[in-house]
Amino acid sequence: MIRFESAPIASHQLGDVVPFALKDSSQLFPPEPTPLTSDDYTRDYNEVKALGRATDSSRTQEQTDLARFYFLRPIAE
Repeated sequence: MIRFESAPIASHQLGDVVPFALKDSSQLFPPEPTPLTSDDYTRDYNEVKALGRATDSSRTQEQTDLARFYFLRPIAE
């Protein structure tokens, strides 16, 4: 694996390019996680519990079929 610091530069002119897609490097980082004591976290946690339950799940049949399809399918074919 080539480390970024030691990777060869593509062109000596790239150092003069004005960034056009990002306004700031902070855009590369995800937002802070939701606090575990928040209402949003509780709601999302309960939703995952309800959908992931093996019996009496609130999943639709289509959601169950898709989950089985992706679980049983090998990652690389």
